[in-house]
Amino acid sequence: MDDTKTKLEADSLEKVFLQPLDSLKTDRLTVDDTKAFIGLSFMKEEHIDRAWQDLTKQAWAIEAWELRVEIALTIKVDRKTLMFIALRVEGNVGQGIAYIYYLQYWCKMNNVKEVTLDMLFSRIFPMGLFSEEVIHEHWLLQKVRGYNGLDNMIDYSEASKSIMF
Repeated sequence: MDDTKTKLEADSLEKVFLQPLDSLKTDRLTVDDTKAFIGLSFMKEEHIDRAWQDLTKQAWAIEAWELRVEIALTIKVDRKTLMFIALRVEGNVGQGIAYIYYLQYWCKMNNVKEVTLDMLFSRIFPMGLFSEEVIHEHWLLQKVRGYNGLDNMIDYSEASKSIMF
């Protein structure tokens, strides 16, 4: 294996990973997705923290996603949206990261700085969500040669500058 690290540009993630996702067909919501959406939509504000704590016991990655949004991205994503993503991807770390970066990309393209659960379905994914297979196939597209083998382009801030505010 060549030890040369892949050269990343400010729009590498956008061109290689996010734009191709943008043009793909989405799948309709499953019954479980619909139940999760309805349950979260009607959840009272005073119950969100408890639901968050309960979900983090099952899907620890949700806290990592929230931290990634706070530290690495320039949008805000509410906890209901992150909880829905966690339920949708069944806690799969990479799929959740793919969704939050897609949200950042979509927000930049549409000049939106905050994502709510309602917006997720009314504006961002009105026709459904990416299938697990689509996310997996496209996840492989963003792999790059790092110093120690393959890395995720999504983990390099220099590759996603074009999608930040």
